[in-house]
Amino acid sequence: MTIAVVAVYWGATLLYVFPDNYVRDQSEGFVDGFEVLFFQRWNFFAPPPTANTRLYYRFPDEDSTRTFEVLRYITAAKRSAAPFNTEEETVDYILHGSVADVKSAVGAVVNESRRLYPDSTDRFHTQQAIDLVSARGRRPAGLVTLYNYACVVARVQGLDPIPDSVQIVVTDEPIVPFDRRDDPSFVPDDPVVTFATPIGPVYCPST
Repeated sequence: MTIAVVAVYWGATLLYVFPDNYVRDQSEGFVDGFEVLFFQRWNFFAPPPTANTRLYYRFPDEDSTRTFEVLRYITAAKRSAAPFNTEEETVDYILHGSVADVKSAVGAVVNESRRLYPDSTDRFHTQQAIDLVSARGRRPAGLVTLYNYACVVARVQGLDPIPDSVQIVVTDEPIVPFDRRDDPSFVPDDPVVTFATPIGPVYCPST
């Protein structure tokens, strides 16, 4: 039984890390679910990261917009609770996996849009992808998870009543290169918005 479970897991992992191909395309739903549940950072042989991912929840109302970044907060919570930080590790794992799932879905639609509309701009392709991925009924599992987490964010931040609407924004924040970390003249690039949903309703269970 154990051998069978290990074999299935490794087979799923190979399918997850394979480049795009027919078999992977036909298993898109399975790959999306695997990415959310078993998100993996295959960066052992990769160059060092050039940006940190940030996840923002924006709650607009009549007077102002309250914005909260959650990944930096969770990283700090993990360090504070270590070594007894299983809950924080799990939340971090799920959110990073969900963000990766959304980025993957957007990237796939952008590539298809470029194939269909080769003369259009990158901005057009990206907006097409965001609109399609954000549409209810077509959202990838990762985006559904991020929307559900809006309730948690609102409650942790003490928002009462819970806001009616939310916008989810994902950015890449450039990392200062190691050899420039002590250079006061170095100015890193501005964060790049990689995904921003339209403002939509918040659905929270009443508890």
